[in-house]
Amino acid sequence: MEETFLGRLIFRIALWFVPCVVAWYFIAPWADALVASGARILIGGVLSGVVRQTEVAAGGLTFVTVLAAPGAGAC
Repeated sequence: MEETFLGRLIFRIALWFVPCVVAWYFIAPWADALVASGARILIGGVLSGVVRQTEVAAGGLTFVTVLAAPGAGAC
């Protein structure tokens, strides 16, 4: 039976897709750390009075801020 173009294309995509997903699974935490360290540098220089710290957990970057509402505590 003659191979079709579509069949060969699907096979070639599968050959690349699986290793790419495996590589992403192992590289993603380091990529998160790289982005977080870049954000920390940017925040430290620009918003140092507003952002207290940054946290990286489960692929998400969280900014812990210090904002006070005007008249807070005047109840």
